[in-house]
Amino acid sequence: MRCCPPVIVTLVTGGYAYVYLVKTSTPVYGTTHHVLKRIAVPNEVMLSEVKKEVDIMVRLLYRVII
Repeated sequence: MRCCPPVIVTLVTGGYAYVYLVKTSTPVYGTTHHVLKRIAVPNEVMLSEVKKEVDIMVRLLYRVII
């Protein structure tokens, strides 16, 4: 079973998304603190929009997109 890392603080909530500061047990890119964005996707149209957002972030060279 896959588990989410512990949330340190909720940074922002709105619409369909929640953004958290989390801490992992092992470092990723030299740090154990990361930002996690959780998105509730209610339908296929919204899923398509979320996929576009991820594609844009990857193109902008964000270090870690999960």
